[in-house]
Amino acid sequence: MRSGKRKLDWKRSVGNSKGQIWTMDFISSAIVVSFLLMVVILSWNFIAARWNDVEQYDKLYATAVFASESLMDSPGVPPSWENLAQGSESDLVSFGLTNERGILENRKLERLLNISQGNYSMFRKKLAASRYNVYLNISSLDRKKTYYEFGLKPQENQTV
Repeated sequence: MRSGKRKLDWKRSVGNSKGQIWTMDFISSAIVVSFLLMVVILSWNFIAARWNDVEQYDKLYATAVFASESLMDSPGVPPSWENLAQGSESDLVSFGLTNERGILENRKLERLLNISQGNYSMFRKKLAASRYNVYLNISSLDRKKTYYEFGLKPQENQTV
């Protein structure tokens, strides 16, 4: 009979406490929810920042590939742009360093060097890379000897 009385007392105590919130329960649940919300927000910020970095890198990479392909796979527009008079670079549409695929022309390299040193912003614009600093290095296959350098050389701590 005693156990029956305990059951009855328990039911009364639960029945009397329906709908009541204890302060400690509320505070602890608020702390847990706040912590979870903070973790979600910080994670989202980190992911968004990384996604933006990847997107910027992809744009930079595409620009670099386009610039190098236009230099190495075409003679430029006009094809004899290296013969344009000094100061008439406005007639130049794009650079190209070859007359045949893969064979560099010395006159075009010399003229490109002069243009890159004299008018760096036009040099970047004609390479379709005006949003970025540009540095080109033409060297031997083993990279022991550099023949030409164009544009701004990156600092030691920068990624190329």
